[in-house]
Amino acid sequence: MIERILLALIAGLFISAMNTTDEKTYTLATDYTITIKGTSNLHNWEEKVEEVSGDIIVKWNDDRTFDLEAVAIKIAVHSIKSEMGIMMDNNTYKALQADRHPEITFTLLQPLKSIQTDRIEQTLSIKGTLCIAGVNRSV
Repeated sequence: MIERILLALIAGLFISAMNTTDEKTYTLATDYTITIKGTSNLHNWEEKVEEVSGDIIVKWNDDRTFDLEAVAIKIAVHSIKSEMGIMMDNNTYKALQADRHPEITFTLLQPLKSIQTDRIEQTLSIKGTLCIAGVNRSV
């Protein structure tokens, strides 16, 4: 699930490939959609994330490939909203310890080198640190 979210975010950061050896920072586009789906012993649930920010650093290579040097994504916990109402939102904020940890973050652990740009769409597997409720995990 988190891989799908991260791939969607990364895909939204790219506009076009450049033919220069250059390092560029790209900021998350505003036309993203992040949905969190889950289940409990009572019911299935779905929430939407309204506030996300993110940047990636890309190094463009002479051979038309690029290196993904850095990824940093932040999700505002209080922007996670459920169609089930304020009670579900409050349960989410409590579980995520939103008052003490107002953001969920993801940062890239290992850069990816020589990524091909000859496809309009591609899937990348990236390794990073995901921090939720103050707990860091490698994903």
